[in-house]
Amino acid sequence: MSPRNPAPPPAERNQSSSWEHSFERPDLWPRTLDETVYPWVTGARRAALTPVEWEGRWPNRDNTMVPMRAEIMSTSYKLLVLLWRPRRQLLKRRRTLVMPDAA
Repeated sequence: MSPRNPAPPPAERNQSSSWEHSFERPDLWPRTLDETVYPWVTGARRAALTPVEWEGRWPNRDNTMVPMRAEIMSTSYKLLVLLWRPRRQLLKRRRTLVMPDAA
């Protein structure tokens, strides 16, 4: 490496152990992300003006499409992308049905 052509700083990537179990580690992603493989990248162009939210489906390690959400923000320094799986609602509000008397 010469001082005239320094390498670009590496992108920071952080993920939970649950992410690693379900999806590929971000440090294995290519340096340039393609919109056809990483659909939330389309929001990155608009993030220069205001934070952008994305909601869609993305394949996990088993190649099953799972719901995903992303929030994309751009600063004068870098692009920040937060990806997560929406929380499933395990306990939904129960409704009690009252049947009228059949008399």
